[in-house]
Amino acid sequence: MFFWTGFDYRGESNPFGFPAVSFAVRTHDTCGFPKDSYFYLKSWWTDAPVLHLYPHWNWPEKIGQEITVGCFSKYEAVELLVNGVSLGKKKCRVTVTSNGKPFINRLD
Repeated sequence: MFFWTGFDYRGESNPFGFPAVSFAVRTHDTCGFPKDSYFYLKSWWTDAPVLHLYPHWNWPEKIGQEITVGCFSKYEAVELLVNGVSLGKKKCRVTVTSNGKPFINRLD
């Protein structure tokens, strides 16, 4: 896997075209905050514990609507709690990368 740059940057607007003024498909935004793709790669290539939920769900226009939640994790199972109430638990399938590192590639 190759990334030309790890940070979004102003300049090329590919693949979006005008009026976009930045290239915004990298692992960190222009302020240096990690994006979802950062946690995806971290779950593959580090030994650090990883649990990242996406997308954010603080959209005022989505109040009362169902939002599909995904996660990147190195744990064997993930349980989603909202206000202390379980919305379900999923077991994760562990796969091994080409360099022998375990990672979770999907929830069963």
